[in-house]
Amino acid sequence: MGRYAYTPEQNAWLAERFPTTPNRQLAEEFEERFGEPVTATAMGSWGGNRHLRKEPWVRGAANRKYTDEQLDFLREAIPGRSLSQVNDLYEARFGTRLTRAALCNLRSKLGVYCGVNAGRFRKGQEPPNKGRTWDEMGISAESQERMRRTQFRPGQLPHNTRPLLDVRRSRSGGMEIHVGLNRREKANDQWIPLAQFNWMAANGRDWPDGCKAIHIDRDPLNDDADNIEPVPAGLWPLVIGAVPGQLEWHDRETLRAAVLYARVTRARVDAARRGRIAAGKPRKGDIRPEDGDAD
Repeated sequence: MGRYAYTPEQNAWLAERFPTTPNRQLAEEFEERFGEPVTATAMGSWGGNRHLRKEPWVRGAANRKYTDEQLDFLREAIPGRSLSQVNDLYEARFGTRLTRAALCNLRSKLGVYCGVNAGRFRKGQEPPNKGRTWDEMGISAESQERMRRTQFRPGQLPHNTRPLLDVRRSRSGGMEIHVGLNRREKANDQWIPLAQFNWMAANGRDWPDGCKAIHIDRDPLNDDADNIEPVPAGLWPLVIGAVPGQLEWHDRETLRAAVLYARVTRARVDAARRGRIAAGKPRKGDIRPEDGDAD
């Protein structure tokens, strides 16, 4: 049946019959009672939209495999124990063992959680094999030989490690250079823009904080130090023309003049904004008293 608006009588009948009747049987009884054909899926959707649940003993119910006694036992056993411990207690009580997935699903449905850091190392915790040799742990000679073949040697790097000073194309279209084999301060900081690297090498100092590189000849692939000028990130959109009012520049001197002009423009805009705020003048988007209550 397609989209259907149930009458108040039908809704009342379904609310009474839904918890204790399988959906397939409910659809048959509905058609016999009201003369309208419906599907079992439609009956399930009707109950789900109203947050109704089947009784545990109803055939076809989601939790038909578990009795009230088992569910109450899990509610008490799960808090403060790992999943393996709960499974051991469940097996000792009911003679059957649950899968890990089933136990996780039951834990979510019942709304109870372990509250333990199971399966993870805690701060200060030492692994049980610390200081023990392979012989002390009972590993056979054949297994030790196989393990040695796959071990990393001192100084060995993964096979996909890029060499130092290797160059690649970045996602933004520029070039990057590999400056570290391992993570230094944050993730993915082994690569820096080639323009910054060349500028630092030519000037003998670190790249200025909060600055972005501008290519003087507007060629993003020309990363020569003579073609790079650091510009504060806040002024960068004004200088490159990302916002209206693009400034013209053709060499380093005119570029520095454009940066100075952008700095003055930004300072003038900020001063005007502070003046409007101090005078209490509404800005675009502000709610004025005559517009009504702001709450």
